[in-house]
Amino acid sequence: ELGQALVVVADLKRHLSETHDRNKELESACDLMKSKLQDSNNNLSLELREREKEVLEMNQLLRRLKSSTDQVDSLKAQLMQVQAESASQQQGAERAKQVEAGMQAEIAELRQRLEEKEREESGGAAAAGREEALREAQDQLRQSRLEVEAKAAAIQGLSVKLEERERALSDLREKSEGLQRSSADYERVIADLEAKVGTHLVVVSNMKPSKMRGVESQAMVLAAFDKNDAAKTELVVPPEGSKAGDRIFVQGFEGEPDEQLNPRKKVFEQIQPNFGTNDECVATYSGTPLQTSNGNCTVASLKGAGVK
Repeated sequence: ELGQALVVVADLKRHLSETHDRNKELESACDLMKSKLQDSNNNLSLELREREKEVLEMNQLLRRLKSSTDQVDSLKAQLMQVQAESASQQQGAERAKQVEAGMQAEIAELRQRLEEKEREESGGAAAAGREEALREAQDQLRQSRLEVEAKAAAIQGLSVKLEERERALSDLREKSEGLQRSSADYERVIADLEAKVGTHLVVVSNMKPSKMRGVESQAMVLAAFDKNDAAKTELVVPPEGSKAGDRIFVQGFEGEPDEQLNPRKKVFEQIQPNFGTNDECVATYSGTPLQTSNGNCTVASLKGAGVK
């Protein structure tokens, strides 16, 4: 019986040991799952913050677009008003010219009448009412001249106002065209941002955070730019299968990155000229591709471009 009891005790010890080992394995598995869940939560939090920043920037761009659109509409209304006023001024100037032409015709007619009177009376004695008729004709001529001078002054004033209106109209057109171009640029930027929501980007994540338009930027997005047209840009994107937080590396340039770049030393500014794209639209550093464990980082279409 004692021997059987010892065997039972030994079996119990063995079972307890196995149970203890299983518990340790389960604890290790739980710790591993907790770690993975924590990493996943951190990645999700990071992506959520990035999405919130993107939404904030898009909202700011939308507000600016609306403001620009309102300014364009206001300028269009002013432009239409100035055009209407200019048309009215032009009509007034034309009417004044017509009046002037009529007055000139009257003056010519009066002069002709005077000449006829002088010719009629030059060969004989003066008629009784010659001097009075001559005075009346001269008075009419002076009155006509005064009216013509007044009309001429009015026409000159209208011409000056018309020139001022035309200059204002030209300025408004230039401003309207500029705002329309800005509005088109904003619409293009917003369309680009909307197309890129949910995609992965390549960023320099160890730069010192800085304020940009009132929002703290914690990383710098890498983008390729056309060396002949700096306004034409394309984002550098990681290969398919990449996840947020994947590390970018360059063969032959292994090492650990600085925890945070010192902005006073301008580290990135010194190495930035070595970044570019090759003929296959692959982003490179000193001609060597930027990679993740899933492949090369690329751009959409820019070849032989700079990257910054």
